[in-house]
Amino acid sequence: MFDARATAKYEWGRQLLPIHSGDELGVICDALDPADMEDYDVVAVVQAYARVVSYFQAAMYRTIGIVADRVEAAGYPDALSSEVATALRLTRSAADTEVDLAVGLRRFPQVMHALTRGEIDVRRARVLIDAAVGIPWKTADKVLSEGLTTAPRMTAGQLRARLVKLRLEADPEEATQRFRAAIEDRRLVVSSNPDGTSNLHALNLPPDKVAAIRDKINELARAAKTPGDRRTSDQRRADAFVDLLTGPTTTGKRKSGKMTLLVPLDTILGGDACAEIPGVGSIVSEVARQVLREHADCGWEYILTDNGQPLATGTLSRRATAAMRRQIRAQRRTCVFPGCRMPAQDSDLDHTAPWQDTHRTELEDLAPLCRYHHQQRHRGWTYRRTDDGAGYIWTSPLGHTYTTNGQSP
Repeated sequence: MFDARATAKYEWGRQLLPIHSGDELGVICDALDPADMEDYDVVAVVQAYARVVSYFQAAMYRTIGIVADRVEAAGYPDALSSEVATALRLTRSAADTEVDLAVGLRRFPQVMHALTRGEIDVRRARVLIDAAVGIPWKTADKVLSEGLTTAPRMTAGQLRARLVKLRLEADPEEATQRFRAAIEDRRLVVSSNPDGTSNLHALNLPPDKVAAIRDKINELARAAKTPGDRRTSDQRRADAFVDLLTGPTTTGKRKSGKMTLLVPLDTILGGDACAEIPGVGSIVSEVARQVLREHADCGWEYILTDNGQPLATGTLSRRATAAMRRQIRAQRRTCVFPGCRMPAQDSDLDHTAPWQDTHRTELEDLAPLCRYHHQQRHRGWTYRRTDDGAGYIWTSPLGHTYTTNGQSP
């Protein structure tokens, strides 16, 4: 390893490029002062840091593989994603993604080798693994071999397009079977943005249908343009999409439906506290009031809260009453597993103390758990109420503890 401080400030970039030891490269970069470099070398140091990041990310994924071994040895292999999710403060979906990549890198060491050397980053490593999973070993090896030769020179998008083509051409008959299986997993996904808006994603649709939908929306957007319309083409397309699904109808009114809005009483009276649409996210107070006005004819379920404290009730019946379910959803907005954002209204109501032991169903004994994390409770995870009753303490199969309260941020 050369001494960066004793090296002339010129051509550092060219000297860094041949180094493939991530830890060594990190030490060298840390000793450099980019502000004292020529233009070429500053960019080269950015590239070097990117390779250092790839090196340590590869190390992290190798370690997740060791965690997988430990969880399996403990007898709870299905709890791996939950262990990773809580340790890294990830959503269930994000943890599944990380675990899948760790498993894929272990299965395809040639990709792990390229990531360790910094020849590719995690984005391209994920694209490569995704392309290799679900196809026969021989086909996967061929796809990866060709993909890795060009991956260092491609963006993730370019690489994905090339790998899709390689997969389809490697075994067309099997590709057709995979396509049909993927169609069975078609679904809608909702996500929220920091500015309070939301996204709606339709996944795993037939490409011809997607093209037809795109063309229909484009047609409607073009037809909607009138003199003086200051909307951009993207805005018109988005508005056309919304109108297709929600109205307006021939009567000029939007279609009715059942919705849930969690809204503080003070907000209805003109206050500034945010309201929430479960499964979509928080909305600002003025928008919440607008929603109430525009959807007055919908089957809304209004859950009014006062400082977040609904009235309590109880019953000896095992099933919670409708009033209790409403109060639980107002008090615990989401599944109470650490990091889970599944709305309480879409979750099971779990007895924190088994009903067969207490024979009671009271508000303080109930907690919303999504179906997945409800199952995790029987796969090595345990939880209990905190002493003040405000939250829950979960213990993972490997002994880590996490505290949560089931509230939206």
